[in-house]
Amino acid sequence: MTSNMATKKIHLFILFLFLFVDQTYGNLSKIEITQVNLECSFAVTIGKKLWLESSKDLWISHNSTVFSTTNSSLAFVGASNFNGQDAIGKFKGKECAWKTKTGLHWITSIKDYGGGVYQFQQTFPDGAKNSNAFGSNGVASTWPSFKVDKSAEEELGFFAWGMDSFGDDGKKFGLWGTNDTKRIASGLDSGPLLLMNKRGDTIVLSHSSQFMVTSASYNLNSNGQGTVSWGILGSIKDIPAHFSSSVIMVFADGPGKALRIWGDNLRGLYGKARKPGPSFQNDYLGYWTDNGAYFYYNTLKNKTYEESLYEVYKYSQKAGIPYRYLQIDSWWYYKSDGRQGVVNWIPQPGYFPSGLLEFSKKTNWQYFAHNRWFSANNVYAKQNGGKYNFVVERDKDIALPQDETFWKDFFYNATQWGLRMYLQDWLTLQFDKMSFTKENITAARTWLLQLDEALQFYGLPTQLCMTPCRTALQVLELKSITNVRVSTDYLLAEQWRIGLTSHFAWNVGVFPNKDNFFSQTIQPGNPFKKKEPYPALHAVVSTLSMSQVAPGDGVGMSNVSLLLRTCNADGLILSPCKPALSVDEQFVRSAFRPGKAGEVTATHSIVSKYRFGIVLAADVPNDSHYQITTDMVDADDGVYWLDGKHSTLNIFSKDYPISVDYTCTKANFCLYHTSPIFKFNGDELILIGETAKFVPMSAKRFSNIRISSEDFRLDIRGSPNEKVIVSIYSKLQKNIDITCILPASGQSTLSFILRNCY
Repeated sequence: MTSNMATKKIHLFILFLFLFVDQTYGNLSKIEITQVNLECSFAVTIGKKLWLESSKDLWISHNSTVFSTTNSSLAFVGASNFNGQDAIGKFKGKECAWKTKTGLHWITSIKDYGGGVYQFQQTFPDGAKNSNAFGSNGVASTWPSFKVDKSAEEELGFFAWGMDSFGDDGKKFGLWGTNDTKRIASGLDSGPLLLMNKRGDTIVLSHSSQFMVTSASYNLNSNGQGTVSWGILGSIKDIPAHFSSSVIMVFADGPGKALRIWGDNLRGLYGKARKPGPSFQNDYLGYWTDNGAYFYYNTLKNKTYEESLYEVYKYSQKAGIPYRYLQIDSWWYYKSDGRQGVVNWIPQPGYFPSGLLEFSKKTNWQYFAHNRWFSANNVYAKQNGGKYNFVVERDKDIALPQDETFWKDFFYNATQWGLRMYLQDWLTLQFDKMSFTKENITAARTWLLQLDEALQFYGLPTQLCMTPCRTALQVLELKSITNVRVSTDYLLAEQWRIGLTSHFAWNVGVFPNKDNFFSQTIQPGNPFKKKEPYPALHAVVSTLSMSQVAPGDGVGMSNVSLLLRTCNADGLILSPCKPALSVDEQFVRSAFRPGKAGEVTATHSIVSKYRFGIVLAADVPNDSHYQITTDMVDADDGVYWLDGKHSTLNIFSKDYPISVDYTCTKANFCLYHTSPIFKFNGDELILIGETAKFVPMSAKRFSNIRISSEDFRLDIRGSPNEKVIVSIYSKLQKNIDITCILPASGQSTLSFILRNCY
């Protein structure tokens, strides 16, 4: 899936009347800006082959009128060069000035950072009034705007995120400029776009600022051809003077690499860390009551929620399941009309008769609490006798807080009954249903920034759910968000396939979550009459996500041994060092061979400087075949083996890949592990690791590898008195299992020479 980047040329032609520039950036690309006879038109070519051509029709909306280059009501004024530097780096820029026939100014520009990274920016020096001519599924301005047709000089496929669940609900793929293109989510539902050729060379396009009020609009005919334009949300009423928005475009040889560069640059713009901060719900095993779980709007017969969940606690203690927190979903607080917006975020009568705080003390479980949008009838709004300013839309039964103090007071009260982690759900509905958020250019961003500030103040790690793509990108400005749902609810679909959208989440700096699951196939009495055919697959996907492992079983119905494969004796999830992400070939096959991709993801653990790879493959079609090499896993050369079959070791390198085929099904998924080969005193050692776990060489279990002429040592950590069995393959002595019982400190050192721990 890689190309020879030393010979590949990437050209961005910015077509001005007077300008020619030719630059080279390392071994990556030659950037040419060449003179033609069109005003501020441009084309994108890869390896001298045309991929994208700009649309001639640009427009802006002002005073309920559309000013367009097509009818000359929007006129080109002039162009100029400029240089500068921002958080991405140094750039060379090209700027075009425009003016409507009524005298309104508009400026567009392209910034070229080198290395295949560009930003397109549009600025409104005079602002714009009554700019909502196109409504919420259109855009009030168009920059950039590309033709969608078959003029590309090689066949292109696409992958596009859309709708909610971080774009996973509306993700689409197919052939660019064909009927397939009509399926891409547009307007309110739009998200980042990937274009690729069959070799995997990839362009990523998305907004890079003003995320809550910008969209991509696809205006296509019945054949899937037309234009795609990025711009200000078409329902925004007024655009203030000097307002600007931007779009980033990144090219690289491979979808994964392109998304990584895209994410690196976006996080650089907003000072977002590579990994989110610590979060108890990501680090430890928890019990869940979300949609699809046994106790979602359901209790044991003739028992309260408090009594039912205490039965869960007693069972977990007896069975040895180390749950450390409780996720309480929307069933517990007051809502309008049963299951609508929040009226009062406190427990309903009879749900926890002893009180939430007392239940937390009794179980030693922390709370991970769900919230949703606010009802127009909520008790907090001044309109209803409360003390805070809200925008209230009674016809839609929805409201939005406006006071900065609201969220701080809200979370102060919640921390008094034991809130330690927060879950904000229904983000799509909060934005899409409300007129205020779609018409006011600052409303949605202000709401999220105020929420985030209060969450940071109280140190509440937070998960987002039902997150539309605009809010997914807005996460770049939110510091408290640690993880996001990248699937629909567990009840609603077969939602373990999260590898593609995990790229999106990981590259904007948060962990991807797939929701709760049943760890046992049969759960008698569950309210959905649901059977789970693939509990092990859900468990391993959850573990490899670096987000929550979230069983929602009935009392006495858990597969205890399966759950213990995910964590240590104290409930600490033994995860890899980054989320499992779909390999490049899965993107390409999704676009060019729909239905023939399966799910093939890869990740790794790093202990000391050594990289141990993990590959998960499931539901691979009969005629599909993957070759997984070390660079795709980001692991060291060495050996690989199939989980549970480490007596059979195979050489692993770029020339000796892991071969994945149709034998990797949902019921019998393939979990491969890799290890470097360690040279020690004339022997060759393979660290198989803790075979009882899905991640046998987790850095959360093993902190250091120390090799000397005297010994081969492995530092281990865990719970006091925990039994840890480590497998090592020796070329001279074959398979060796060394058992360690951890002391009160929870730390020990394994000695290969002594065959024990001390």
